[in-house]
Amino acid sequence: MKAMILAAGQGTRMQPLTFDTPKPLIPFLGTPVMESIICHLESQGIKEIIINTSYLSEEIEHYFQSGQRQGVALAYSYEGYKDTKGLHSNALGSAGGISKIHHQSGFFDDSFIVLCGDALIDIDLQSAVAQHKKNGALATVILKQVDPVDVHKYGVVELANDDRIVSFQEKPCQSEAKSSLANVGIYIFEPEILDYIPQGQVFDIGGDLLPLLVEKEAPLYGYQTDFNWIDIGNLADYLKATQSALSNPNDFIPLPGSQHPKGLHCGINCVIKCAEDNIKGDVVIGSGCIIEEDVELVGPLLIGSNCVIESNTKLSKCIISDYCHIKKYARIHNKIIYKDYCIDQFGKYWSLSESKLDWLISDRRNTGSSHELRDLLSTQKRNINNVVYVNF
Repeated sequence: MKAMILAAGQGTRMQPLTFDTPKPLIPFLGTPVMESIICHLESQGIKEIIINTSYLSEEIEHYFQSGQRQGVALAYSYEGYKDTKGLHSNALGSAGGISKIHHQSGFFDDSFIVLCGDALIDIDLQSAVAQHKKNGALATVILKQVDPVDVHKYGVVELANDDRIVSFQEKPCQSEAKSSLANVGIYIFEPEILDYIPQGQVFDIGGDLLPLLVEKEAPLYGYQTDFNWIDIGNLADYLKATQSALSNPNDFIPLPGSQHPKGLHCGINCVIKCAEDNIKGDVVIGSGCIIEEDVELVGPLLIGSNCVIESNTKLSKCIISDYCHIKKYARIHNKIIYKDYCIDQFGKYWSLSESKLDWLISDRRNTGSSHELRDLLSTQKRNINNVVYVNF
């Protein structure tokens, strides 16, 4: 069976993270979201995958290349053009991208799956496909019950008794929602779906194709099942989802690094000088970090690789990206620190340099402190799994 991953969007709701990183490559606990998707598809026996790209397409293609590392065969469909000024995005919409691929090569020659490249899932796709075929469906939309207070975030679906889809609502308010069944952006299609998609124009699955199928009374079904789904829709969702995954580790989203006492997971080649009692809750520290004396770390907290956290600093409920150097006496709570940006729990962000705060938070590589690690290592007391603990 074949699949298509949608990765052509600009990810504007995830800015500033997406200023220089395509949304599917944003890491979730250290692994790009789309890599987790590809690995799940491989585990379901789906080995041929095509990815439509547009915005920052070269980043995606450079990272995944042929797919050999993930055990699959990958191809790419670029939506845009190149001139003397470089590449220019010209995305065709989720359904328009399907049409472009198929009319070029006839790739979709049997039942196929289309899914968004920005959500983590563990759904049993084989069971979903089996029900799709049993229903004789032209198209099946994977659905998940969401909390009624959250329906305004999603497209919701109304089903008949036989699970045929009879109507859609795009982000309704709670009082007007006809259901709390959310479209999670996973679809199963038959090749005949191409008859409903116009060639060479922008056409979207949710906004154009599915309503057209309802209007034409085509065999369009919904499929409900219980599965994990982490939707990274915006910055606030990203922070909440990360905090939740840190606090509730499981086989779906394992925590990176080696497990140590009191909820700490740590990578290799780290120097940790703060007292054990100063690390509270679920904390993940990436490889190559230096945590100085009298630092207080309160989970759920994720610190990326190669960071320096200076003494008398307190970090709580944060995501700290790679190579951050956080200076003495900083107090950071419920924030994302990403390169030159600080992002709060509501998704508001500001530039550290423009706000004149880069004296407090900066890129470690700009400090010129080449002797930091050597000086700290000289005070080591014991070494466990390549992590140096001092007074730990």
